Amino acid sequence: MLAGGRSSRLGGARKVTLDVGGSGSLERVVRACTGWCPVSSMLVVGPADLPVPDGVVLVTDDPPFGGPVSGLRAGLARLPLGSDPVAVLAGDQPFVTSATLERLVAAVGSAEVAALGDAGQVGDAGQVSYLTAVWRGPALRRRVAAAGASMRSVYAGAEVVLVPDPEGWAADIDTPDDLRRARRRAATEG
Repeated sequence: MLAGGRSSRLGGARKVTLDVGGSGSLERVVRACTGWCPVSSMLVVGPADLPVPDGVVLVTDDPPFGGPVSGLRAGLARLPLGSDPVAVLAGDQPFVTSATLERLVAAVGSAEVAALGDAGQVGDAGQVSYLTAVWRGPALRRRVAAAGASMRSVYAGAEVVLVPDPEGWAADIDTPDDLRRARRRAATEG
């Protein structure tokens, strides 16, 4: 899980720890993953002082705030080589669930990656949720090693299975309005 952003649009507040339905979004994402893998195999990439749930491994991004590809490189350096499949998630997506991961794992098959998104050309704005995906481990390592600084470069030329997201699992928190919407949604979903 990637949780190393500056949260500049939220005035620097650590967005992954802000309360959404009784817990921070990072905690909610970790909870969603527990049905898919043991807590001891979960990695969170973020600042050294980021509070993470017990048992979760915190990996610091070098350089700090280096962006998602830098975070992936740091996480992959700590992930055992045989890990497959590998979920790539953002810590600010409080509505990711175990069903999200189950759907992505079922969809990836022999492709390189299954990601939430809409039919259309991969890479177009709004088409792929780059940080709500399940990758084949070897493909992710190969693509991240060759990537530039953007997630678009990780996906460039990849065999991607797009999984529809009518549930809004990929909704993230970047702005005060996003946070208000997330809190309202969490209150109604109970």
